[in-house]
Amino acid sequence: MKRFILTSFAVCILMPSFSQTRAIEVEYLKQEFEKENISLDEYKSLSKEFLDVLESIGGYPDLPYDASRGSIVFNYVKAYEYDKAIIFSRIKQWAAVSFGSLETVLHYEDLENGKLILKGYFNVNYLKDVKFWFSEKETIYSAKCYQTYMFTINDKRLKINVMGLNYEFDYMGYYEATSYNRTYKQDLDLLYPITKNKPETWKSNLSVLKNTDKSINFLVLSLDSYIRGYTSDYDF
Repeated sequence: MKRFILTSFAVCILMPSFSQTRAIEVEYLKQEFEKENISLDEYKSLSKEFLDVLESIGGYPDLPYDASRGSIVFNYVKAYEYDKAIIFSRIKQWAAVSFGSLETVLHYEDLENGKLILKGYFNVNYLKDVKFWFSEKETIYSAKCYQTYMFTINDKRLKINVMGLNYEFDYMGYYEATSYNRTYKQDLDLLYPITKNKPETWKSNLSVLKNTDKSINFLVLSLDSYIRGYTSDYDF
C-alpha cells in the first residue's frame, strides 16, 4: 500500500514533464513518509497542497540542476561569425549597459585565454500570500538576485556559465508596536527541496525560482542579440 501511494504521488507530481529539480521534491516527501516523520494523512495533504501551489503559479520551474555539484548552474553555448576579440569586447559593452558600471561588475578578464568573469545582480519579483486580519491576499514582493557570470571564448564559440546565485530578501516585522525592516540572504541551492520548508513558503520560493529562470534566460538572450548586432552597429 505504501509503495502504491508513493508511486501514485510521483506520477502526479512529475507530470506532465519530468525535471531533475522536480524529482528532488518527490524524493524528499517520499523519504519523510518512509522515515515516518509524516503520517499517511499528512503525506496526502502535503502532496495535494504542493500540487495546488504548482497549479497556482503555472507549473514547476525547470531549472538546470547539476547532480554532480548538487547545485543549479545555467550553461549556454553560442556560435558566432566574429573572432575572439570582437566577442570579448561586445561582452564588456553589454555588461556596461546591463549592469550600469563595468568597473563594479568586472572581476577578471584575460583576452589571450578568452576568459571574463562578471558579478552582478538583478531584481526578481515573487508572489507571497500575506494575511490581512481574517483573509489572505496574494502580494508581489521583490528581492535582489546576485550571480556570477563566467564567459569562455574558444575561436568563434562562446560558453556562458551562470552560477553562485543567492538572494537578498527584505522583510518587515513588529516589536512592541514598532515596525522594523531587515534583510537576510539565502543561496538558491538552499531553497531545494521546496517541500523541505514550511508550506506557507512554497509559493514564494517557487515564484522566486521561476522568475530567476526567466530573468537569466532574458539576459543571455540580450547578450546574444548584442553580440550578433556587431555588424549592423557599425553599418552607417
